[in-house]
Amino acid sequence: MSFDDRGLIALARGCPKLEVIYLCAAPGVTDLGLAILSHRCPALRELDLSGSEVTDDGIIELIYACSRLALL
Repeated sequence: MSFDDRGLIALARGCPKLEVIYLCAAPGVTDLGLAILSHRCPALRELDLSGSEVTDDGIIELIYACSRLALL
């Protein structure tokens, strides 16, 4: 089973205080899911996106919305 944008959006809606998430090997995660995550979970401080379909646009969105973020 693979984690995708739908799962990420549900997680972001249900866990607004989320600080750490590892999305490695989640090819279904895209800029859309990441944008919603970044705006719903501004306390995010650790994130692993290896193996996702996120582009520079998604990373830029994260940088602006999550000031404490360290990308792994």
